[in-house]
Amino acid sequence: MFSVFSMITILAFAVNFDGNLTQGQENTILFVMFGLALMNLFVFYLIMDIIKRETERKREEMLLEHAEQTERLYWQEKRRFEELQRQRHEYRNQMLVIQTLLERKDYSRIAEYIQSYCGDTEKEDWFDTNHPVVNAVLNLKYVDALSKNILMVVRFNNLADIPLKDADIISVLSNLLDNAIEASEKCKKETPLIKVKFIVENGRMILAVSNFWNGKINVQDGKFISSKRDGKKHGYGLENVERIVKKYSGIYMIDNKEGEEFKVVVSIPNK
Repeated sequence: MFSVFSMITILAFAVNFDGNLTQGQENTILFVMFGLALMNLFVFYLIMDIIKRETERKREEMLLEHAEQTERLYWQEKRRFEELQRQRHEYRNQMLVIQTLLERKDYSRIAEYIQSYCGDTEKEDWFDTNHPVVNAVLNLKYVDALSKNILMVVRFNNLADIPLKDADIISVLSNLLDNAIEASEKCKKETPLIKVKFIVENGRMILAVSNFWNGKINVQDGKFISSKRDGKKHGYGLENVERIVKKYSGIYMIDNKEGEEFKVVVSIPNK
């Protein structure tokens, strides 16, 4: 602003000055004006660069926060899986104890033992894809959907060798399922339905999630934004999915025709 004000002041002085200016004075004034013009452009681009860097910094902070949330979920589910594995390891020992009691015909003790064991044991997982992290996320989101009266149908095959790192699997699968559950809660269907297809086929990993929706989606700068109060944070979910898919040279597609299902398809080479 100071440079613009200086240029205007000198220009006004040059136009309204009644005295005669020498050629050298005119050249000096023009040189000063030209220099201020360059300085003004420099300041303008400097300010724009600062704004751009600040915007990128905030965006990186949001992505980092989302990544940290994903990592926390990963370790939470990893501990849960390890505990489940420990319980399964103990299962054989439990059966040996029951077998011994049967041989002794101590039926009352068997009944007490089984009742105690069943009361302390967690419910078995619904899905087993041969990939512990996928199992953890699928089962967690399935229970979440059931608690909200949303039916989730899952089709899968052996996912033991999918190419994604654990943190990336959690980010992609959690974001897609969270979005589907959120949309299903708002749709007017009597029985909301989420369909999940997670398979390895013809050398590619294919993940497709579809759900009914109410036809209303917040889009800002070409990006889908959650309607939650902290929607700006949630809006980075699909952006993270797209970023991860690109990292693995995959394909990311969205089909959201109004009045039909909202569908997201991820296809990644299974190298």
